[in-house]
Amino acid sequence: MRTFLLLLLTTLLLSACASSEKNSNRDMDIQNLVSLNPPGDQNVEESTIYVDSVQAITYENRRALLISGSFPDACTHLASATDSLVQGSVHITLEAWRETDQMCAQVLTSYSYIHSGISADVLSEISSVTINEHTYPIK
Repeated sequence: MRTFLLLLLTTLLLSACASSEKNSNRDMDIQNLVSLNPPGDQNVEESTIYVDSVQAITYENRRALLISGSFPDACTHLASATDSLVQGSVHITLEAWRETDQMCAQVLTSYSYIHSGISADVLSEISSVTINEHTYPIK
């Protein structure tokens, strides 16, 4: 009986570990996750974003970059993200927007964005990425 309980406990523990590892980068596990939200027909202006860190992750069985930082206020939205390979270096342009006439407290608002447009081969060969003309190491 003791051997059976030990075997059952070991099986449960291993399956729990495998399950948490498999789902470690799901939407609900990533704090402040945002998606691209291009402006509609509203009267909008460009907005600044700040990047704090860039991390290589596996997301939905693909290699991707998790870009984390802050918006200058809670009214700012991520509009677009484009990437290019320039002389072996990855360059990403992130654009943000906010409504022109909207009143909003000037308080830094954290965000995380998953950029999956770069191939796994390229991601495995680089150690930094340039985002909006600033270079960040990939953790």
